Amino acid sequence: MAAGGLFPALVLGVWWKPATAPGAVGAIIAGAAVTAALVLHARYPGFLPVGDLKLTEITAGIVGLPVGIVAAVALSLGFTPSTDDRLAMVDAIRRPGGAPIVQESESL
Repeated sequence: MAAGGLFPALVLGVWWKPATAPGAVGAIIAGAAVTAALVLHARYPGFLPVGDLKLTEITAGIVGLPVGIVAAVALSLGFTPSTDDRLAMVDAIRRPGGAPIVQESESL
């Protein structure tokens, strides 16, 4: 469920600047819904009226992943872009700050 529902919103929210909140919510809903329906169909054949898909729970997540990505991109492009302060926050998330945990040796 996490692969189809949460992963697209998380990755695109951090690494794709045009991502918006409606895009993230849409990715979670669409990816999770498709993944859940396919998992239910894998456990209870005949749950979906599509015949025998021969999917497992893992492959259901793999199918839900691109659905979540497409939903996030479509909804993000359809809504107003993020403001400058939100884009600055995304940049701050991507660039770690503070002191390094492990100091590099000067002899290298």
